[in-house]
Amino acid sequence: MIAFSTLMTEGGGGYREILPLGKAGLKKLELTWGAGVDIDDRKAFLKAAAELKKSGIKLVSSHAPLHTAGGRDIDISSSDNWDRKFAVRETEKSILAFFLMTGSGGTTVIHIGRAVEEKHRKEHIKMASLSLNEICEFASEFNTEICLENTLPGHLGCFLEELLEVREKSGFRKIKFCLDTGHYNLAEPNPDMLSEMAPDITELHIHDNNGDKDSHLVPGLGRIDWKGLFALTGTEERLNVFEIMHGGAAEIRGCLEFAAASLQP
Repeated sequence: MIAFSTLMTEGGGGYREILPLGKAGLKKLELTWGAGVDIDDRKAFLKAAAELKKSGIKLVSSHAPLHTAGGRDIDISSSDNWDRKFAVRETEKSILAFFLMTGSGGTTVIHIGRAVEEKHRKEHIKMASLSLNEICEFASEFNTEICLENTLPGHLGCFLEELLEVREKSGFRKIKFCLDTGHYNLAEPNPDMLSEMAPDITELHIHDNNGDKDSHLVPGLGRIDWKGLFALTGTEERLNVFEIMHGGAAEIRGCLEFAAASLQP
């Protein structure tokens, strides 16, 4: 399944900028939430869902919020209990809001942590596991699949083994994984671990870079070895979400051409 992230219009006019892109081939959408979702404003959720559906666009997954409007990180691994609980609640609100919009749980992608010093990683893994236990209990009420995403270098979750460890300690073995190709290209490569995790990778965030920064380019415009990467992950049926920064019709067409050439089983 091919979908696109709302990252394409982040910082712009909101979901209404997405509507015209349906004509360019955007048919399925992953919604990235910001913190501060007004869960009581169901009228707004339903209106947005109706407008997207009218444009032929289906919501298939969501990404839990990463920061507030003021730039404050949402960190479910925080050692500050107040900040951690705030992050858990914002994540749970995004799960509920997506359910209200679609009537089904779908998939929610979560980062297990934000930037962390090496000496604090163990404590943050413990806190992330505790938070995920609570989040997964909540998500199960809405039939929502939780996927843990590999993160940027320096952030908790940039090492694939940390994702496995947090899943194990959370007590929820049904948690799946989302491989972010751009993040993986910036991090220390771990082909053996990636191959081992492949059966539990149910979503890909696909974008390219030159190995120097998180550019979110159309695949093929950077230096990722796609043939080598897909040899490790396989190209079997999964949710493939193109995460392109500030894109439009041309970028959508480029992604769809890449999908046709590279994502066939």
